Amino acid sequence: IPKCDVVCCCGDIMPLHIQNDAVRSALWVSRDFNDWVNGLECDKFILIGGNHDKLFEYYDPKFILNNDKIIYLQDESYKYKGKVFYGSPWCPDLSQWSFYKSSQELIEAFHKIPFHVDVLLTHCPPRYNQCGVVLEPGWNFGRNFGSQELAESTQMKNIGWHLFGHVHSGNHSIEARNSCSMVNVSILDEEYKINYKPF
Repeated sequence: IPKCDVVCCCGDIMPLHIQNDAVRSALWVSRDFNDWVNGLECDKFILIGGNHDKLFEYYDPKFILNNDKIIYLQDESYKYKGKVFYGSPWCPDLSQWSFYKSSQELIEAFHKIPFHVDVLLTHCPPRYNQCGVVLEPGWNFGRNFGSQELAESTQMKNIGWHLFGHVHSGNHSIEARNSCSMVNVSILDEEYKINYKPF
């Protein structure tokens, strides 16, 4: 990752083999993850949770992260150098995973997104074009994991960039809708191997 002002991460940071172990996850975050972030040439690292980040759903991430460089957002805004960032981790269709909400709960959560946001971070993609469609052959090939509630909630808002992940092999090209540029920033493929460059 080149030198920059801000690095944005749209969730799913936990290694899969420890994601259900709170103690090992907390140790990994406090040591390995913090050390990695501190080694990046950026002023701030803005992070939201994802469906693999169980630790962040049940324990206060700001206490666990304990790093002034890391800004954790959960349905809240952060302003940096005049730019407004907003983060929301919620996902549909994943009742057995972290940060799941029902359709009505998603509507309520995404309604909190302010009218003007320079950079919106969500874990799930909106249901728009192929943003949420699994494009890599395999078990979920062709399935659309995009959120209709998110698409409708953000449609008439003034959002500069909408960054998301979740659907590893979803469309990684920039999609434009009104004044908003949307892009999947996942770097892993469906086999959980690094296959995409950081955006």
